[in-house]
Amino acid sequence: MLFTLVSMVFTVAYLKNSFNQSVLEEYRYAEHRALYAAEAGLNEVGVVILPQLVTEDTLLYPEGKNYGNNENGKPIGKYKNIYCHTELEQNSTRKIYYVYSTGEATPLTSFGDKVDPIERTVYMTMQA
Repeated sequence: MLFTLVSMVFTVAYLKNSFNQSVLEEYRYAEHRALYAAEAGLNEVGVVILPQLVTEDTLLYPEGKNYGNNENGKPIGKYKNIYCHTELEQNSTRKIYYVYSTGEATPLTSFGDKVDPIERTVYMTMQA
């Protein structure tokens, strides 16, 4: 009887540890998907629009746009809030271009429930 109870305690502890590890791994995976989507926003939209920028600043896709598909055919994440602006370099006529992009991915729990989305922002600067 004692052996059975001890074995059950070890089994429950092992399953709890495995459950926690899978949740942490899904969170890390969602962080990388958010970064990947943010960089996709930079490359697909931000870099393309910078040379054509006629105003001092602009905000594109404030609601977001889905990017790519994962192995299950669902979007990897979405990029949004692509903010582009320019400045003149001090004591010069050179322009500095800035672009910021936010990526968003939603991790799933082990039960398949959605939790709060993870957002990551990346930026890039260019000089002309």
